[in-house]
Amino acid sequence: MTTDPDPTELQLLSVRDVARLLQVHPRSIWRLAAAGVLPAPVRLGPKLVRWRAADISRAIERAAQ
Repeated sequence: MTTDPDPTELQLLSVRDVARLLQVHPRSIWRLAAAGVLPAPVRLGPKLVRWRAADISRAIERAAQ
């Protein structure tokens, strides 16, 4: 039997959403992703980039440890 995933796990966040969540400037999100601290974003189009909420949650948990 399969269970439905948590809807928040499927949520996609913009760079501004992630920046608000982490309380940093949006440019810092790009720096953290380039440094490997945050996961790489998902490209949905040539100019449309989003992060999976589940990936950001895991990155926050890793950083807290």
